[in-house]
Amino acid sequence: MKIDFSTEMKTIEGKPLPKADSQGKVEGVVKLKDVCVRSLLAVYANEPNLPVEKKVGRFTLAQKVVNEGEIDLTPEEVVMIKHVVGKNYGALIVGQTYALLK
Repeated sequence: MKIDFSTEMKTIEGKPLPKADSQGKVEGVVKLKDVCVRSLLAVYANEPNLPVEKKVGRFTLAQKVVNEGEIDLTPEEVVMIKHVVGKNYGALIVGQTYALLK
């Protein structure tokens, strides 16, 4: 399945979702790749003993996604991304991500 990870995320009003740096300064627009990479690399409290193989799998997938553009994903990779995005974000981002990864 081909997914375009350069797709811009939107506010609930349909406007581009601003991307802020650590100081709160706007530095562009949040893209699907930003959401997915952050979620794949995050550590979750309910996964304290995640097997190293799963950590490496998430890292490898994040490396694949980080360069943006259209990428071909397996059904298993799509499931993995949906799983971690669902854990890491609220309804606005989860809803858009699921729609883009259908």
